Amino acid sequence: MEWSMRLRVACYIAEALEYCINEARTLYFDLNPNKVLLDKTGNPCLSCFGLAKNHKEGRCYRTNISYTPPECIMGMVTPESMIYSFGILLQDLLSGKQLPGDKALELVLGKQIPIILDSRLNDEYSIEEATVLMKLAYQCLEHSPTDRPTITDVIATLAQVQSNAAGLSNAIPGTEGQDA
Repeated sequence: MEWSMRLRVACYIAEALEYCINEARTLYFDLNPNKVLLDKTGNPCLSCFGLAKNHKEGRCYRTNISYTPPECIMGMVTPESMIYSFGILLQDLLSGKQLPGDKALELVLGKQIPIILDSRLNDEYSIEEATVLMKLAYQCLEHSPTDRPTITDVIATLAQVQSNAAGLSNAIPGTEGQDA
């Protein structure tokens, strides 16, 4: 998958989660790469809303443990839980595989981003963009839900990276024609 498409997937999924949190009042948990589908025009979509939960209920019943935030293991799901799962999904998008958290974080903190990124990208990204996105992924993975960015912060960061990306032709949904 090309760099621009990875950015597009991240932006669309963040927008979908923002809708779930702010408009639908439904929490989408069990977010993982297998739940992201592309429609016939190449637009990313979330599948399996049977695993969505209402804010009021807030209980978590089953999920993919690799993408499960700490609070969900204790039986609670919150909007911040979706941010955690998005962080892992973003990390997977950038690396092309599921990374062990501690080793990947060590490489990010050591500014060794190219080691983490998918080698199939063939330098079609800027190291600055990749660094911002990897740092965003790890902010989303904070152990404490209150230390994670909000979905609004996530979308703002993604929009900034996308607007700075050279040769990108697909804007974040709903932002066409707007200045970043």
